[in-house]
Amino acid sequence: MKHLGEPFYSIKEDGIGLGLMICFNIIQQHKGTLSIESEVNKGTSVEICLPLE
Repeated sequence: MKHLGEPFYSIKEDGIGLGLMICFNIIQQHKGTLSIESEVNKGTSVEICLPLE
């Protein structure tokens, strides 16, 4: 979980896994935060916080 948002490269034809990293960068550029919590067999929660200006 701590490595989510970091770029990685794959030999798959479909892509290189940059989608979540791009989301992290866009949110950071807007001075926001993104947090992800996940539990096996329970689910995943994603929270995006952006400042009001």
